[in-house]
Amino acid sequence: MKRYFHQLLSGLLLLVTAASVQAFSLIGPYATWQTVTLGYQWGGDIGGPMNINEGYRWTVPIITYAYDATFLKYYGADGVTAMEAAIKVFNDLPDADSMTPDLSEFALQQFRYNPTAGNLGIRDIKTEAMGFILEHFYGAAGAERYTFTLRSEAVPPPGAPQQDFSVVQRNFDPITWNPSAYVNNVLYTYEIFQVTTTPSWQTIISAADVLAPELTTLIGFTRNEGAVSLRAGLLFGAPGGYFSGLTRDDAGLVRFNLRKSNVNVETPFADVVGGTQTSAQSSGSSSSPWSLVTTITNLNSLNFLTNALAIVKTAPRPGVGKYKFVRVDFDSLIGATLSPYAINWQDKYVTNNAIKSQTVSRLVTQPDLLFSSGDLGVVTPIGAPVIVAYTGTGTWANNSALNTDQTLGEHDGPGTTDGRHELSFGTFIRYYLNFAPFGDGVGQADATVGETLGYFDGTTNAPIVFPTGSSILKIENLALGGN
Repeated sequence: MKRYFHQLLSGLLLLVTAASVQAFSLIGPYATWQTVTLGYQWGGDIGGPMNINEGYRWTVPIITYAYDATFLKYYGADGVTAMEAAIKVFNDLPDADSMTPDLSEFALQQFRYNPTAGNLGIRDIKTEAMGFILEHFYGAAGAERYTFTLRSEAVPPPGAPQQDFSVVQRNFDPITWNPSAYVNNVLYTYEIFQVTTTPSWQTIISAADVLAPELTTLIGFTRNEGAVSLRAGLLFGAPGGYFSGLTRDDAGLVRFNLRKSNVNVETPFADVVGGTQTSAQSSGSSSSPWSLVTTITNLNSLNFLTNALAIVKTAPRPGVGKYKFVRVDFDSLIGATLSPYAINWQDKYVTNNAIKSQTVSRLVTQPDLLFSSGDLGVVTPIGAPVIVAYTGTGTWANNSALNTDQTLGEHDGPGTTDGRHELSFGTFIRYYLNFAPFGDGVGQADATVGETLGYFDGTTNAPIVFPTGSSILKIENLALGGN
């Protein structure tokens, strides 16, 4: 959503001389000080930027995903193809500990533009899904947005000549872990604006070099909201824009959170038990550290838990290195339950300064990641239909109490991104916005054509538009005033 900023507080150009030229941001449930007044909890935000030792992550190396009936009926085979392409980007990532020290195997720029989709107002659902996965499972926050962010506001007495703020950096170099003002080699600066009359304040981030790109990361393109410059705001989530993969700093976040040396005290999900479930079929080989059992007979959650072996639960655990996304399917097109799946893997934990391993299983009765669709309501105040909706951080677990004995100060992590994560796409082919004069009884003004969802790439193929059965020709006719 575009934001209109009306009162400039001060212009602060920060000249940073540090050698660091890359950085990432971590997300978690809002800290107590991350209030609307200080520029948090806007639009599609689900949380705030965490400190370097307070990141959140998914703790199981296998993530199951599924499509429900609403998605399959509206978005069809092409929608599934787009989601599978998004999943493949993450399944193809190397293990965190095998990435090179400088992450040079990842490009600084992965943004691409499809002119046809851009001119017709079509947004790419693959890119939306990639940003969602990076945020919800890997724990990424908008890298550009949090290079500088407000920590506090000192309310002045009446007649005071100035307003006082403190600004902190929540963007970290993936090699040194020091705060950084760079993202993908772009140096950022900030200004502080009053953005509403509540009042509410915001650091507005922009590139120090006016010729440099304003948004380079996948997570920034999909999750920066309005806390960036007007030039970057025009790019944020723009129709026609898409990402072919993760940039270097997106990958830096993945490496930081999933690396073996990132040890946090964590507790396995409640449905993780000891022992290995076996069956006639398995998707993993005998040498694999995990397997997905695809045929289970006479097994239900009660028996599964009853026959479980004792395991080490709360303990220091290293990062899992890499996630494997595995598709599971509902029992039928209109079904709402899964046939039971058991996932087996080697759970690692630290004891006596050594990494130990235990065989564990998890019974899957619902997917960890669900793709759906529906009427998602409207955006206030303009009333445009919501294009994409997703679950928040309500089920995420803050494990700070497990990781420190301190009683002083606030601790907002580290934690885990527990619970089922759902990504839902809107069900509309096109909408119009009409702005009528107020109170004069005159008819409505001309309509402005809104955005729609599609799937496209850099080939000469025409963009695919949704729902299933829609065509690029129909979209072109609508854009030209036809029907």
